[in-house]
Amino acid sequence: MLTRTILFLLIIFTSLSALAQLAPGVYLIEFTDKENSAFNISHPEEFLSHRAIERRTRYDISISENDIPVNQVYIDSIENFGIHVRYASKWFNSVVADIKEPFVINELQQISFVKNVSKKSSSIKSRKVNKFIDEEIVFPAISLDKKISVVQDNVLDYGPAFHQISMLNGQYLHNRGLMGENMIIAVNDAGFYRADVMIAFDSLRSSNRILGVKDFVELDDTVYNDHYHGSYVLSLIAANNPGVAIGTAPHAQFYLLGTENNDSELIIEEENWIAAAEFADSAGVDVITTSLGYFYFDDSLQNHTYDEITGNATRITKAADIAASKGMLVLNSAGNEGNNDWRYISFPADADSIITVGAVDSLGNIAGFSSIGYPGYHIVKPNIVAQGVRVYILATNDFLVQSSGTSFSTPIITGLAACLWQNFPEKTNYEIIKAIEQSAHLSENPNGYYGYGIPDFAKAFHILDGTVEVSDIENIDINIYPNPFIDHLKVELHHLQGNSIKVNITNILGKELYTSVLESNSSYTEFIIHELNVLPVGMYFLRVNSGNQELTKKIMKLK
Repeated sequence: MLTRTILFLLIIFTSLSALAQLAPGVYLIEFTDKENSAFNISHPEEFLSHRAIERRTRYDISISENDIPVNQVYIDSIENFGIHVRYASKWFNSVVADIKEPFVINELQQISFVKNVSKKSSSIKSRKVNKFIDEEIVFPAISLDKKISVVQDNVLDYGPAFHQISMLNGQYLHNRGLMGENMIIAVNDAGFYRADVMIAFDSLRSSNRILGVKDFVELDDTVYNDHYHGSYVLSLIAANNPGVAIGTAPHAQFYLLGTENNDSELIIEEENWIAAAEFADSAGVDVITTSLGYFYFDDSLQNHTYDEITGNATRITKAADIAASKGMLVLNSAGNEGNNDWRYISFPADADSIITVGAVDSLGNIAGFSSIGYPGYHIVKPNIVAQGVRVYILATNDFLVQSSGTSFSTPIITGLAACLWQNFPEKTNYEIIKAIEQSAHLSENPNGYYGYGIPDFAKAFHILDGTVEVSDIENIDINIYPNPFIDHLKVELHHLQGNSIKVNITNILGKELYTSVLESNSSYTEFIIHELNVLPVGMYFLRVNSGNQELTKKIMKLK
């Protein structure tokens, strides 16, 4: 009897799931090919801006098939079914469309050039999963008419915002005249409420450095009536109010792109982000910054899992990596889940070709809310950290306030990265990332909390101009955790050149306490050293030799 009941419930659940899939809503329609396209990679000027083509030429990036727009014949064909196409993705050869009549889905699946149809959201608004920690923690600080000058020896008067920039030595770039001129930054966010009238952005508007706005949620250009989160983020990059607050790239140009729907949390928002990233690429943007991340949704069937933290599992993560492959520098907040059940970085923060930014307080201590790197992922995430606790930002009423979140550590880094790249336009986005990582205070021993640590942009500048020598980019990279340790260590090695790997541990006097020889046929390997509980409490050195490569790291034994 019990078996029959379970079977009956299973049939009911399956039927309900099938009905939900066929209900009206927003769907992703994927196509099989781009055959008979009206475009050709030999004529990219027909589908890419001059600046986008110039970026590819500068960095020797080939025009490829995924640059070609979706076949318009295919789009027209599915619209004949009464479907409204919201936007297309050339990178994934797909469209996102509103489908009101469920029976159409079965008909679409019979078309030869339709590869797959999947639901992305319903037409019903649901509860909001709040990812903006800054909405919960806002500390009034200072009004616009109460200017405080705290900077004496710099070309800019940062006011109270000085520390969050100086802890990164960001003022060094500004003092050299690097403030983001001719750099284009796309900000993907939930909205930019009152950014069109805020005093903080007076100079931004008067010099016509807002190059365009677009809302991929409502499919209009009314981003200034939407959520305020994007305005907060923008203030950390673009604000220019001497004595009150100055952003990290106050002379840059911007596209303001709405991708996040603050009324719900559904996976369609990832598709919005992809569409915005493709728009940014085609427009010739240099830098994309996003203080958003996804993992759990209102519809639990859409939830991501830890197994997807691999750098290329989800569509949004793949899109972030594709954006990087087109020559753009992409930055994303690590997330604010450090104290919550999820704990780890969200998506697309896991993308292996972007800068993922965590948060520290004003003293450089990791913020408890800052999402940490996933232990099973062999890429260092977050890449770096910046101040994300009680950061000075300009609110939409033009008052200076303090707020917290990786939403704010990310744009601080974004502006400085743009200024750094401004001086070295011949360097690729990957070289910029590497220099920033190498400049950070934990570059020799990164971990899953701080990544490579707090960057020093003066040092990054001199790494790029060749006046500071650092380890070659292909030397061994190592992750060690836990460190400090109690009874074991997990060691991950990257960029190995030899097949034989010698590992030993010595005390501070050089006495060898552990040694092992491993064999590996890959440039990456990992292993665990057990039974270290016999070692006394104190400092030790772990040394790795592989071919002509050698690396030594400090490790600390507790208990």
